[in-house]
Amino acid sequence: MKRITFFLVFACLIFSNYACQNKAENISIEEQIAALTTPESQRLFLEEIKDVDQQVRIEEGLAIEKFGHNSPEHQEARQKWMAADEINFAKIEAYLTKYGHPTLALHGKKATETPWLVIHHGPDEAIRERNFKYFYGAWKNKDIEIGTLNFFMGRWHNIKYGHRIRWNGPFTAEEERDTFFKALAIEELILKP
Repeated sequence: MKRITFFLVFACLIFSNYACQNKAENISIEEQIAALTTPESQRLFLEEIKDVDQQVRIEEGLAIEKFGHNSPEHQEARQKWMAADEINFAKIEAYLTKYGHPTLALHGKKATETPWLVIHHGPDEAIRERNFKYFYGAWKNKDIEIGTLNFFMGRWHNIKYGHRIRWNGPFTAEEERDTFFKALAIEELILKP
């Protein structure tokens, strides 16, 4: 009888711990976004997304280093990375749709960096195109720097055309921005309703 009681208590502890750990996963993304009613809760939400985004990439690198490229451990880490990206894309797009881009003044640097960092890991042009207006607005409001905007557009250009822009000499950040604006038809995107 003592063994059964011990087993039941042990099982209940494990289950309650598992349930607590997965509570956030069971809440829909829409519910998570709706619950972000303060700048502080928004900041923490965005910072957690950035931490996950970076952690899965670190873990994948460590798996390659320890077990080798395409090892089962590497493949598992890669799958974890891809699953985290899909969730993060959905969270960031839902956040941007509801609240717009975070600001340095209200959310701080780490949270303000999160949307573009996550979206620039996106697999295609469409996710960049859908969200560029937020990054453009953030740059205009000085919440992200021109170098950040250029980096984002550089990755986008590489996906769209299969190469980076080649420069014949030194260039300014403004020249780079203007070149990307032209190559990616940014003005058309900005003027879209």
